[in-house]
Amino acid sequence: MDPTDFAAQLILSVIIGEAPPREEFLHLVEITRPIQIIGYKKAAAALEKKRTGFPPTFPLQNYEGDYYNSLNAVAISIVEEVQRLCMNVEGGSRTNYLLLPYDGDTFYWRADRDAKLSKGIWPFFLPDPHKVSFKGVVDLLT
Repeated sequence: MDPTDFAAQLILSVIIGEAPPREEFLHLVEITRPIQIIGYKKAAAALEKKRTGFPPTFPLQNYEGDYYNSLNAVAISIVEEVQRLCMNVEGGSRTNYLLLPYDGDTFYWRADRDAKLSKGIWPFFLPDPHKVSFKGVVDLLT
């Protein structure tokens, strides 16, 4: 339910000669915007509601480093900047997020639809994909 996906689907359907009528496509785009807006508002509210006052276990510089998912495919870099953590996904200049304290060794970035779409990022309007958890001892992986 994001504009880039709709555009790609429309281009592909034109290429293979199965383009939907223009009105149908425009209607689909028009109905998804309010769904996304509501979804992001709910995700932001859920994140704020479940935030705790538990501080991080370690000094912020201990969380710095490069991290990979279980498939060793996605890398995120965490750096401390002026007593805050910043996350960069796969070295992209547009995929930087300020990480805020959530619950102990879990941090989060704000669920903001407009900010994500302006960066060309696929939208996630569920709360959990906005969280980063450091489990146990944090080792520098660089």
